[in-house]
Amino acid sequence: MNKTHIINTSWRQHLINHLTQKQPLLFGQQFKSFRQAFFPFDNKKLTQRFNQAYILLQQHQDSFPQLKASLVYPQSVQQLLDFIDECDQFEIDLKQIKLNLPLFQEVIDICQFLLNHIDYRPFLLPQYPQNITIYPQYLSPFQQHFIDKHQLKLENQTLYNPQITAYQALNKRQEIEGLAQKIVNENIESLIILVGDLDNYLPDIKRIFNSYQIKYSCSHNSYPILFLQFYHHVMFYLTNDFQHKEDYEKLSTFPFLELKDDLRISEVLIKIFNHLQQYNQESEVYVLKERIESLSDDLDSPYFGVLLKHTLLQPLSIQHKDSNQIIVAGYQDYPPFITDQMVILGINTQSYPAFSEQQGLINESFLQHIPNYPTLEKRVAFHNSQMENIFKCSKELIISFSLMDYEGKTFEKPLIVDKMNLEFKKWPIIEGNPLPLSIKPLTSELAQQLFFRDHQLFGSVSSFETYFKNSYQYFIERGLKVRRPQPLGPDEALMGTINHGIMENLVRDFPNYVDVSLETIEQYTQNEYEKHLTDTPFHQFLMKRNIKQIELLLRKLKLYEQDNPYQTLGHEETFKHYTQLISDDRIVINGIVDRVDGNESEMLILDYKSSDQSLSQKEVLNGRKLQLITYGMILSELHQKNLMGVYYINMNTNFINTSLFQYSLTKGILSAKSVDETFSSESRLKGMSFNVDNDHPLVNQLRVKYYKNGNTAGLFDLKKTREHFNLIYEHLYDALRQGDITRYHEVSLSKYFEMSDLQRYKQHRFTKKVFMDYEDIDFDFNLNKGANHET
Repeated sequence: MNKTHIINTSWRQHLINHLTQKQPLLFGQQFKSFRQAFFPFDNKKLTQRFNQAYILLQQHQDSFPQLKASLVYPQSVQQLLDFIDECDQFEIDLKQIKLNLPLFQEVIDICQFLLNHIDYRPFLLPQYPQNITIYPQYLSPFQQHFIDKHQLKLENQTLYNPQITAYQALNKRQEIEGLAQKIVNENIESLIILVGDLDNYLPDIKRIFNSYQIKYSCSHNSYPILFLQFYHHVMFYLTNDFQHKEDYEKLSTFPFLELKDDLRISEVLIKIFNHLQQYNQESEVYVLKERIESLSDDLDSPYFGVLLKHTLLQPLSIQHKDSNQIIVAGYQDYPPFITDQMVILGINTQSYPAFSEQQGLINESFLQHIPNYPTLEKRVAFHNSQMENIFKCSKELIISFSLMDYEGKTFEKPLIVDKMNLEFKKWPIIEGNPLPLSIKPLTSELAQQLFFRDHQLFGSVSSFETYFKNSYQYFIERGLKVRRPQPLGPDEALMGTINHGIMENLVRDFPNYVDVSLETIEQYTQNEYEKHLTDTPFHQFLMKRNIKQIELLLRKLKLYEQDNPYQTLGHEETFKHYTQLISDDRIVINGIVDRVDGNESEMLILDYKSSDQSLSQKEVLNGRKLQLITYGMILSELHQKNLMGVYYINMNTNFINTSLFQYSLTKGILSAKSVDETFSSESRLKGMSFNVDNDHPLVNQLRVKYYKNGNTAGLFDLKKTREHFNLIYEHLYDALRQGDITRYHEVSLSKYFEMSDLQRYKQHRFTKKVFMDYEDIDFDFNLNKGANHET
């Protein structure tokens, strides 16, 4: 039976973790916010509605003489639309309202005018999912009204009178620093932190927590820099105001795109979007694309600049998910369950209870004349009662108060805190001595003893990747042979071993392995579990989930095998003591390749992964993704076959466990896709293609596109890749021979080298030449095969 859990986004994963403790296999479970469950908005339609309303009101502003000047502001138009939505929520018929005050009546007339022209009113069409569970959370008056009207029930939540400890600090930096030291010193792994002004506190939380290596989860609103960059870029073209160009250059390290004056607005949008998307994260680019498309009908409007600004500069929900154990949230996102320990940061009269009266065109003076609209007194009382729950949902509570902001403005404690008669102690901050930026390089003699045998470097390719990600970690793990303790239970590595064994045996024993019966899958999975795990109830749950995962993986692989022109040549193929990575035998490696498909002259390398992975050119260039391509080049040489490509097979699937029902701002509810659509999109192999012609049977499943003009996307030059890998391994050997080890990371260094280690931060091709002095770096570092290639 399908079930819908209605819970705030911040606590969704926490609830999933709780539910999967007793039943790891969750099907038919959906996790939604209140709005997603009952009123699924279409963000694109909301933007189009605002554009339509704004243009209409500008064209007819003379019909509303008293408020004519106010209608110029996009904030006023948005307030009117929000008020219409609120009237729909509380079932208020605007057509029946007649007010004696002319100014207020004109507001009603404007709303009625908009109602005659606007169709999208999401609160008129609620949906009612079956079998729902609503968890305690901060509610608005309308949400409570909706729950009461439909006789819905919230899950019971036991409220505590917690043991309270109170701290104060000079400013928010001291607050966060004191809390960070407490987390580290007391080895706290699970904690809920509520913050009054989350967007203001978050930059300091991120900086300080990162310095203490504290991982946390957070969901908050942000104004992405990408959107601001796009806005200033377009506005410079429209206005030729150089202030926009200066604002863009302050926000971006990317070059400003100079455009010709004879371009149409639509062409300007496309060119600037294509220019910026190559520098930014895919999720943000996706949202930007949607917001630009929402303007497509208004490109010729004289109000385009205003519409562009309003459309772009709206908050975007950002989720930071490094950990699900330490959660940072705003006061209104208090947990829907009792927790052992909780911290309230930054509590003062500005952050608590933080009720905001309506201001602007739709203000409190106007609202008190609207029948059936909740009065100010009722809304304040209801808000305060909701906010008081933050003091009752934990067994131990820490309340923290900062005396002033960075500019010296003082704060006061809220009345509810004053009534508690707490003794506020100073956060016991320990001021430590700053650590040096880096450790000294190892001596050549010591490096030889740690990493080399008779001047030969031995190791796996994955260990070499570790060096380029963090050379100090390489020194600890590969030089000193110090490894982190392994957990007693089944970890990711063990589960990967089990899944590899299942697939190896199925492919070996059944030529048509994708069509084996469920009984065969169960038997082969049972055999692997008996090799590695005991017969406990939890391991039985894992096995049942694994059986479903393998079943769905085979269904996904069936699409690949339908067009696969090759046979499986080897599984878990091993090579030892390979010495030709560079021009001589200085580097010696061993390796195991998951799967090799091919024929007499061609071959593919396939690697099973328990998570979704891809080969980005940037990671390949900077040494972080060496293994798959290196294995492909080695085996093609050993087998004397043409290497067609190297690819990952994702053994996970979006149809296993709770990930089936994940929700994101950009993609919505995943379950809205059909099973066939998702399998089709997941079946494409991710990796790099080197010698795939446009009539190759697998071309549709690879990320290669052939265009009519002769250009090709997604095809890479194997010769240039070999040359670059030679440089990578040459550098690796020389750097280790010199004891080139550093400790601290630099996160935003050069364009291609995210290698983090300071001593290599601007090197071109692993030499001392810096990027800024090299004009042809983009061309030189591009591994794409491009147009008019030979295959």
